[in-house]
Order: sequence, then C-alpha cells, then structure tokens
Amino acid sequence: MLAFIFGFIKKHIAWLLVLIGSVGLVWGLSNDAHTYSKHAISFGQAIVAGGVGAVLLNTWQYLGLFKTELEKIIYSDEFMSTKNDLPSILGKVTKAICTKNFPKLSDSLHDTIVNKYIPIDKNFHYEDYHYSASVDWAVPEKFIISSTEQTKVKIIPISPDVTVSQNYSQRLEKTENEDRVKTKLLKLTVNGKNITDDLDSFLKRDEVEIEGITYIRFSYELKLTGEDSYDIERVFDKEFFIIEEPVSKYTITTLLLGSKVNVSIIPDDLRIKFMSIGTTVDFKNDGMDPKFLPDKNKIITKAFDGIMFPSQGFLLHYAYNPVAVADEA
Repeated sequence: MLAFIFGFIKKHIAWLLVLIGSVGLVWGLSNDAHTYSKHAISFGQAIVAGGVGAVLLNTWQYLGLFKTELEKIIYSDEFMSTKNDLPSILGKVTKAICTKNFPKLSDSLHDTIVNKYIPIDKNFHYEDYHYSASVDWAVPEKFIISSTEQTKVKIIPISPDVTVSQNYSQRLEKTENEDRVKTKLLKLTVNGKNITDDLDSFLKRDEVEIEGITYIRFSYELKLTGEDSYDIERVFDKEFFIIEEPVSKYTITTLLLGSKVNVSIIPDDLRIKFMSIGTTVDFKNDGMDPKFLPDKNKIITKAFDGIMFPSQGFLLHYAYNPVAVADEA
C-alpha cells in the first residue's frame, strides 16, 4: 500500500504541488488578518511556481522524447519506402543545404540531381561493366580501322517481375564514305543463352537526324523479365574511317557500379587516347601502370570502382601516328 502511495505521489508530484500551493494561496488571501496569512501566501506562491515549473519541465522532456522517437520512425527505411513524394522532399532538402552557399544555384541543383543523376524512371541498374577491344588497321592507306569489341555487363532489375528494356545504340555521322562504316553483331547472349540465330536481322540499321545532322544508327532492343539479374555479353566487329570519326564515345543511361576497360592496339602507327567523360573522378590504371610495360603505347587498362551516373562514361580517340614507325626504322 505504501509503495502504491509513494508511486502515485512520485508520478503526480508536479500537479500535487500546484494543488497544495493553490490551497495555500486561497487560504492566505481569504484570511489576510491572520498572523500566518502572509507566510501562507508566500508558501503558496513558491509551491505553485515549483509545481508549474515541474509540469512544464516534464512536458518538455516528454516532447523531446516524442520528437526523437518520431524522427526514428519518419527517417526509417521502412517509412521512406512508402512515401510517393521523395523527389519533392529531396528537392526541399537539397535547396536547404545549398541555399546558404549557393543561393542562386539551389533550384537548378535540385533539378539536375533529381532529373539527371537519380534516374527514377529506370527500373534497373548496371554492375560490373567490362569493355575489351582489339584494334587494327582494316585499310591503312584509307585510314579505316577494324575493332573487335566485347562487352560484358550485369543488369539488376528492381524486381524479377518487372520488364527491363535494354537498348543498344551506336551513331556515326553520315558522310560520303558511309559505305566504309560497318557494324556486325557477332554474339549476343543473356545469362549464357543466345538471343537469336539471326543476328544480322536483329541489329537494325537506319538513319536519324539530330540537330540538323544525319547519322547512321545501329541499334537493338531487348525485353527482359523473370530473373533477379541478367548477364549480357555482346561482341561486335566494327570498321570505321578515323579521319571523319576519330572518337568513339561510350556512355550509360542509368546507374552503373564498377567498370573496366581493356584495349589492345596492334599496329605501331595507331594511337588511341582514353578519356573519362563526366565522372566524379577519372578512371585509374588497372593493374600495372602501362608506362612500365614494354609496349606501353599498345595497351589501355583502366578501371572505375565507384558509381557512374547517366551520360557518364569514357571515350577513345584514334589517331594515325607515323612517327612511331619512323622512330623504329
């Protein structure tokens, strides 16, 4: 019984103090002629003030605890996954972060981050991209090179139930030498299985005009569904005129984790320069630094371990270099 009484007093001490203090105030004010009335009023005021302070303190502590627990809930992964307005929330957070240092750029930064670097319209991402190529002259006197390219990449859908559209597209500017542009699909597999026996028909060739320039486009589209991941492997045999098309650009349309590039350059009078496109840091040399290799000008080995965003990637710049042959003569 005593434990119950002490527990009750401890739990409600703040309100009991207010009550006792109020009684003292009322008695003191009602009996102002009494010897102890002034003492009762002072006592009542002190007790009431202490009780009100305790009530407020307990309330603030409760509100602080409630706020902490509420934040744990609303910032949890489970709660966030149910929100449909995350881009809007991200926009407000981005603007709040950037307003102090970049007040004039905060709105544009939000648009770029949400619409460009976080491709929420995609239902998959890439992992373990590996590009390898062997480059040689096809018709050296006409500056036409031949490149056999192998690409391996893993596609990770957000769910096995979604249909992933995996598109490939290569564009070359149309010129008088378009007959020298050749792209042949030699192999295309998904999880080790051939997509089709008729690769020539599967790879489409058409013309497309972009900003007043006509391009020859080679493309195909895959529809993938029912798997947790898809290992894509494709092999192309390409020929093109490096005087008119000295650059090959390789970029992505969604997020990519992990990339490797290996290029073997067979002829001594052909140089290929590798450059990163838009990445937060440059590709690094993969394995031994090429400058320590005997044929340092004939091999490219690069790797990117982080995440690449849409429109990022790399390019290869081709150039005829007769000086190398002259130096060896």
